[in-house]
Amino acid sequence: PSVALRKAVRSVEPSASLGPVRLLAALEDLAQGSLDTSDPVVFILSILRDSPDFAWIVSSAYWHLLSQVTPAKSGIVFTPRELAEQAVKQLRPDLPVVDLGAGTGMLTLTAARFGHKVVAVEQDVHMLRVLRALAVLAGLANRVDLIQADALAFQPRGQFQIISNPPYSRHHDMSPALKKLLPRSDIGDGIPLPLSSSHYVYFMVHAWKAPWSLREVFIV
Repeated sequence: PSVALRKAVRSVEPSASLGPVRLLAALEDLAQGSLDTSDPVVFILSILRDSPDFAWIVSSAYWHLLSQVTPAKSGIVFTPRELAEQAVKQLRPDLPVVDLGAGTGMLTLTAARFGHKVVAVEQDVHMLRVLRALAVLAGLANRVDLIQADALAFQPRGQFQIISNPPYSRHHDMSPALKKLLPRSDIGDGIPLPLSSSHYVYFMVHAWKAPWSLREVFIV
């Protein structure tokens, strides 16, 4: 289904640079109630809509089309459905959830489907638009709050539990300039993070030390 969706996008938009834009536009049209079956992309989306794998199919196609425009940033990962469900099953039912670096929302949508209230934090506005449309089409929009922000600078009020699939970038994939822009943090007792720290380490330390996060760790 993901391949068929990508082919439909290419049939109406041969320019690789506009492929992700075309898919996003069709997805948002469908979410807004458009049933223009003369548009092959909307038509394929409308057929796939009732599939339990719809969000994964769309996200997989979007990520693939995006990779044709620009190579994926080092360490950026796509969360498969099985992994998302395993992680969500470890969440407590009595606390709202924050998905740090939500991307197109595989963890967010799964948590919402399992009944959780989720705050999805993502810096990329286009991925947030994909997530918003998928939440609407899944009937989960009332359980998902979207925030465009740097995950490592997010500081909400209240108590939350964090779910995240952080970037697995190597430390030398992060420039010294970028590391200087990241929030200052330490391992404990005032010992700063070493310069060899990766994005994954920054994510984990930020999540563990954040006063608003539940300090429990489950790694699938």
